[in-house]
Amino acid sequence: MTKRIVDSKKYDSFIDVRADEGGLQRTRYKFENSFGASVIYGPGSFGLELAVIRYNKDGSWDIDYSTDITDDVVGRLTPDELDNLLGRIQALDGGDNE
Repeated sequence: MTKRIVDSKKYDSFIDVRADEGGLQRTRYKFENSFGASVIYGPGSFGLELAVIRYNKDGSWDIDYSTDITDDVVGRLTPDELDNLLGRIQALDGGDNE
């Protein structure tokens, strides 16, 4: 079994979806503040790569480029940097979307 580099042990309880497609690992995290993260690793990615996402009330989600965390995806992360970013996303103010 391939080690899932996109899975954070620290934030395991917030994993919403896990998928592996053609060598690309994907994990999506969902926090109570309506924010989350889409994390990928594999062909076509910039190493371990994270995008901040925001869940809509209907359960769908979109990449959110407006947070203080980043205005783009963040690539070439270490596992510690992934945990740090997930913590920052979890701490965001969800506003009226919560």
